[in-house]
Amino acid sequence: MAEQGWRERKKTLTRRALIEAGLRLFRDQGYQETSIAQVAAAAGVAPRTFFGYFAGKEDLVFADTPARIETALRVVDERGPEDTVADVLTRVAEETIAGNPGDVDLLGLASGRMDLVMSTPSLQGAALHRLWTTEQRLAGALLRAFPDDLDEVSAAMVVGSFAGAFMGAAGASLRRGDRPDEVRAAVGRAVRHAARGIRAGVG
Repeated sequence: MAEQGWRERKKTLTRRALIEAGLRLFRDQGYQETSIAQVAAAAGVAPRTFFGYFAGKEDLVFADTPARIETALRVVDERGPEDTVADVLTRVAEETIAGNPGDVDLLGLASGRMDLVMSTPSLQGAALHRLWTTEQRLAGALLRAFPDDLDEVSAAMVVGSFAGAFMGAAGASLRRGDRPDEVRAAVGRAVRHAARGIRAGVG
């Protein structure tokens, strides 16, 4: 048991080292100019080890996305009988911004990541695709959870409202240099505002 715990801890530390090294190198010398071998060397591992954690550089940049999506879908699946659509989406926002999916708090590195994405066309496209895919999956989960309250259009509408509030507030907070706790507070205010509009519309 102790050996298994040590192995998991080592995997967490290696993953974190790869993420931090990769984002630092992408920022300092450019995303396209940085090789996977350079990222692995900076993290103190062999290149083959990199592929045990990430399929490529793009997956490293968005390392927290899969876990955040799974958190969001879990929250929808766990809705209570008295929960409204707005209640569930508010909880989705709170839980996805509160935790450290994959055992690394990328929010502390998010400002640099945002600058990287905005300055790299290929990453801009990847970010939009991932956002679109996430919204589609979340809208589908909400539609299944609230079949009497939503249809395909209204499910997409409420998810879009929340995603816009979430991303807009987080981006503005990061651009002005807020600390992670301030970013979380800004997102919280934004999603509560969005929830009021959704309650007025669909509940």
